[in-house]
Amino acid sequence: LNTSSASNDSILVTWPPVEHAILYKLIMIREGSSTRLVLNTTDTMVKFDNLESGTSYCIKGMAWDAEGRIGDDLTVCQITHPCPTENIWVEEPTAGNCSVMWENVPLVDYYVAFIKRDDGTEKSCNTTKTTCQFFCMCGYTYLTSVFPYNQAGTSLFAHVLNYTTSENVIYLANIGSIQKNTSEYCI
Repeated sequence: LNTSSASNDSILVTWPPVEHAILYKLIMIREGSSTRLVLNTTDTMVKFDNLESGTSYCIKGMAWDAEGRIGDDLTVCQITHPCPTENIWVEEPTAGNCSVMWENVPLVDYYVAFIKRDDGTEKSCNTTKTTCQFFCMCGYTYLTSVFPYNQAGTSLFAHVLNYTTSENVIYLANIGSIQKNTSEYCI
């Protein structure tokens, strides 16, 4: 049996034809459940739809010949793609110190956040947390998106957040006995 998750709510199961087989039986069980979905078919491809995102399903397959003999069975497990992140926001507690943040997505192994500034500069961040820090300059727009990943791969799309920093800049100079430090702050 070969399995793949074509979307966050489906699993495609395929197998090569079995010699002398006239009927195939598939049994699908969601991990942690005792409910079984049983399907008899003559096809060598089945798509299971309306499944839970980011959930592992085990599929057992077997073949029958014309005399009613059952061949060896095979069981494979497949996880569906995770849901996309629903809520993304940017926090800027101090000028130039930004964090893109998002709500936790269940059954995710890690996230990849993408931050693109309107001048083309890009940054990405791999993390198991729900935040990613980045330097944000005054007067720029940042496009941010977050892709959750699990064993099936990434969510198939991501929401994009548009965040613009303030354009006004003030300079503060601290003059010490040895050096002069100038800092830039957005207001």
